[in-house]
Amino acid sequence: MNIGTLLEHAANQWPDRCALIDDASGKRYCFRELAEGAFGFARKLLLGFDSRPGDRIALLGDASPHYLFADYGVMCAGRVRVSFDPALSCEELMQQLLDSGARLLLFSPVHRASVQALQSQLDAQGIQAIPLDSLIELAAANTANTSIPVRCAPDDIAAL
Repeated sequence: MNIGTLLEHAANQWPDRCALIDDASGKRYCFRELAEGAFGFARKLLLGFDSRPGDRIALLGDASPHYLFADYGVMCAGRVRVSFDPALSCEELMQQLLDSGARLLLFSPVHRASVQALQSQLDAQGIQAIPLDSLIELAAANTANTSIPVRCAPDDIAAL
């Protein structure tokens, strides 16, 4: 079972049961909201970027609901999520980005300085860097359809 199917089942089985609590704000998200957030993000990813199933999408962020929506959304879109440790130095981050083959780096605003320090190298390698907060707001408008955006085969890679 892939993450999209799991979220879809949970949203149908326990739509109003708490799935996630934001430690910073105390805001609670039910399973329906978690699935809608992930699927909305996946649709935004599918519609807004030149990426295809199997493409690697890099994520640099901390544990937050927005990061989780993006994390699950990337996998629900059939893309391969490549998560990076925020403690990496800029040099380590750049090397791992190159090793992963990612052409898109999504990052939490708290890591903006690290991404800006790498911007010329990212540009030279054709890696687009986009802050997560700008995408999450746009994805929120894309939650009307709560079905899985992409049906993934059981042996598809979801994460590196």
